[in-house]
Amino acid sequence: MCIRPAHAEARRRGDGKRIGVAVVTYLALVLYQSGGTKRDGSVSPRVERFGSIATGMLGAWFAFFILVGLYTTFFLT
Repeated sequence: MCIRPAHAEARRRGDGKRIGVAVVTYLALVLYQSGGTKRDGSVSPRVERFGSIATGMLGAWFAFFILVGLYTTFFLT
């Protein structure tokens, strides 16, 4: 029976790449919409919603790995 660490399983699935792509896409859209034209520099509500989702995904991903690290440090020793 092989027990792999959670980070190895997530890396195999590519979870970090998907979250990174979502966050980078959001930042690119904000940069494009805020300064790319001669408008007032406002960002559309769709991009704001996408950004809140991407930021939530990034926070959840980060919190998951912090919790896995704490669990392995304190309970698996």
